[in-house]
Amino acid sequence: MQDKQTVHQLNNDYVQRLRASEVAHHAQKLALSKQRRGRAVRILIGFAVALVLCVWAYGKNLASLHQINQQTEVAQKQLSTAKAEHGQLNQKVKQLHNDDYLTQLIRSKYLYSKNGEIVYNLPSNSK
Repeated sequence: MQDKQTVHQLNNDYVQRLRASEVAHHAQKLALSKQRRGRAVRILIGFAVALVLCVWAYGKNLASLHQINQQTEVAQKQLSTAKAEHGQLNQKVKQLHNDDYLTQLIRSKYLYSKNGEIVYNLPSNSK
């Protein structure tokens, strides 16, 4: 057996230009893939920043909403107490227009008596 090479490479001008073209093409592909990778990284960083800003804004809005809901609950309680007080005051105003109630109120509160009438103030039984 012979170990001689039967294939010989040509080393002419055409082959050298072809190899140089292949090396340039390979270098150009590497540069292009590096540019694409860089662009993809910048896009991903932009999306990450936008996502962080959205999450931050959402959290801030959620906290603001919680605070507003608490304020609304407090205002609703104040409104209900004011409505109840308003209803009681309206009832008192209606009663003050009633002559019998007004006479009774004046006699009991201010100890008013008619001519010749004696009013005895008895202590109330409180235990």
